[in-house]
Amino acid sequence: MEENRTVSRTRSKRRKLKQKKKKRLTIVGISFLIIFLGAITVFGFFYSKLDQLFAGISETKSSTGQSANAATLDPSLTPVDRNKDEPFAVAIMGTDGRAGGGGYNTDVLLVAVVDPNDKGITMLSIPRDTKAEIPGYSGYRKVNSAYAYGELKRASQERNGEMITETGPSLVKKTLSNLLDIPIDFHVQIGFDGFVDVVDAVDGVRVNVSRSMQYDDPIDGTHIRLEPGEQTLDGKNALDYVRHRLDNRGVSYYSSDFERNERQQEVIRAVIGKLLSIQGMTNLDNVIEAIADNVSTNFTSEQLMELTRSFVSLRTPQISSIETDAYWDSSQSYTIIPESNLIEIRQQLKELLHK
Repeated sequence: MEENRTVSRTRSKRRKLKQKKKKRLTIVGISFLIIFLGAITVFGFFYSKLDQLFAGISETKSSTGQSANAATLDPSLTPVDRNKDEPFAVAIMGTDGRAGGGGYNTDVLLVAVVDPNDKGITMLSIPRDTKAEIPGYSGYRKVNSAYAYGELKRASQERNGEMITETGPSLVKKTLSNLLDIPIDFHVQIGFDGFVDVVDAVDGVRVNVSRSMQYDDPIDGTHIRLEPGEQTLDGKNALDYVRHRLDNRGVSYYSSDFERNERQQEVIRAVIGKLLSIQGMTNLDNVIEAIADNVSTNFTSEQLMELTRSFVSLRTPQISSIETDAYWDSSQSYTIIPESNLIEIRQQLKELLHK
């Protein structure tokens, strides 16, 4: 009897987890992904232009952005063969490459399972302070430090004239693969500058700012100055709008996660609307340049073209999400994904990858 109740509770919990669709996602992270995939969808009819874009963002350079020959590239960045109709997992990394920015740690970390056949994308947002084991390093560490460890390893090997065996993207993929118990062979890396440049490329986005936002951080160069009212935001102000959390005037002016996610969704809708508009089409060259300058990936241009053909019939991809229900544990100074949730998440991701 007790065993039956346990099985029933487990099944009920699994159904509940699977029903968590279209929930809140990490700020800016979903914007990066939707801009990337949305742009691919929108540009599906412009194959000559797509050749320029995909050639620019396919991984032909080191993670520092410098040209590199095949002998110095991390082998894990080598293009991966895949069946064009089979689901696959991709790590999406948002990095702050601005002067005085966040350094080597990833500001945004997502895992997406893309199903070209069903034309669906399921996303999992990994909180930046999540407790995780990083391959090659003892104990537990914050998951957002994996990129930094990989880049430090690459820099050391490069200085010593050694073969590059690890980079930020490669170690992030290994770390997330271990955490989620699924293969993650692909990555997309996007900088904050990419978000700013894409918004600027479509001549800004129209949003309704609900209240005044004021915040300064001289360390990373953040200076937010937004007043209430309906207005068109350029790239810099759009990024400030979705990132605003702390405020110079005190706790009562802080933005909650719920408010930030509301603003995020507003900006996403505005960006996609612009990309799909006639004006977005006329700015195609500028948008392509913005994406190509700020996105790197180990997808080949041919694979990206295949994804374009898979998703081109949709106005936007069918995007859903999985919630981690993670919480902050002050005693450990980590964000914790409950073990029972992690087991269910792993199972759901495996089911998505093996339809």
